Formats: sequence, C-alpha cells, structure tokens
Amino acid sequence: MAKRLLDGAVKAALFGSLLWLAPAPALAQDKSTEAWQRLSRLQSLVEHFFMETGVYPLDLNEMDQYYRGKAPRAPKPIPIPVDPATNQPFSYKLEGRKYNLSVPDPSKYGGARIAVSAVEWGYLKDLADLQRFSEILRGLQGILKAVATQIEYYAKDHAGQYPASLDDMMPRYLQKMPSDPLTGKNLTYKKLVDGYELGCPSPEKYGMKTFRYTSAKGIEMEQMPRGDQGKTPKALDDINAPKVTP
Repeated sequence: MAKRLLDGAVKAALFGSLLWLAPAPALAQDKSTEAWQRLSRLQSLVEHFFMETGVYPLDLNEMDQYYRGKAPRAPKPIPIPVDPATNQPFSYKLEGRKYNLSVPDPSKYGGARIAVSAVEWGYLKDLADLQRFSEILRGLQGILKAVATQIEYYAKDHAGQYPASLDDMMPRYLQKMPSDPLTGKNLTYKKLVDGYELGCPSPEKYGMKTFRYTSAKGIEMEQMPRGDQGKTPKALDDINAPKVTP
C-alpha cells in the first residue's frame, strides 16, 4: 500500500512537471512570431535608409543616429527593434550592397533560422543611386560654402586681403586641403582682383559646365548641354561618398 502511494506521488509529481513545462513550446512560438515581426519592422527602416541615402548603414547605430538627426525636434526617436528573446540588438552584417539581419542567438528559438536580407529592388535601385548622387552634390555645395566662410575669416584677419592660395590658410583656417567628395581631387581656388573663385575640379562629373563659389555671387551651377552631359555616375559603390551624419 505504501509502495503504491509512493509510486502515485512520483507519477503525480512527474505529471505536474510536464504540465508546468507544456506552455514552453507555445511561449517559444510566441517569441518566434514576435521576432519575425520585429525583424520585418527593422528591415523597413534599413530599406528606407537605403532609399534616402543610396547606401545601407554601416551598422544599426549609424542608422539610429541618422534618423535622430533628421527629426531633432521629434517628441521621441524612432525605436530600433530589438530581439524579443534576449532584449539585445539584432545581428546586422553588411557586405557591399547586401546585408543580413538575424536573431543574435538562434538557440533561443530552438535553433530556427530567423533572418531577412536585402530587398532586390531591380531598376528601382537607380532611385537610390540618384539619391546618393544628390547627397554627394549637396555635400560639395556644403564644402564650398564652408571653405568660403573660412576665406572670409582669413580676409578679415588680413586687412581685407584674400589668400593667394588655399595653402596660405593651413592650418589655422583649414585643417586639411578641401576636396571634391566625388573624385577626391582638391578644390580649385583663384584669387581675383576684386574677390575669389572656389571651384569643383571636375564639374562634368556632376553633369555641370560650371560648379563653383564666387565671392560676388555665391554658388554658381550651370548644367552642360544635354548631349554633352554623359551619364550620371553609376559605379557609386566604388566612390568614398561623404558619410551620412545627422
């Protein structure tokens, strides 16, 4: 009798343990579903970054900083989804113009492969290339204006005289020689009788006949005739474009 009672107690305890463990697969399934949903949301943010800048982010932190910079007065930043099982960032690996997003620890999902990769946009990728080209174009405009500001500071400190060359501004007004972000060549500079001219070394690369900053008119841009423009640079993967910053 005592043995039967003991056996019954062991069985009851074992059955109770099985009941306790039974919800685990369901819980894992819930986490798996949530992981796919969060990965999908994160992928949307990465692809939006691509369409905005023409490149995929180097890492998720760069993307986060970019979005924070785009809307500095927003009531709250865009939340970057994290893995629901570990509460850690998803794994993001970038190779060229391809990336892979996955859960940081597949064992938390029974070893299941939960991952997404770059979207194949086809001809729509040209839109991203155009965005990147526009970003570089704006970058050069910003560089021209920034250097022009330093030239004015130089003149203010030198009785209104502009520098004979940009070398004269090193290192007090310029830490390094300013260059074109598309070609890497140094900007051109010419001191005029009544001012100065700061220019792009290869305006044709931008489809421009004239791309410069003058003390008299500021930014001057003149497009090349349509037949002479050639093609907007397509091999942008090989160009060290300006890093996207907020």
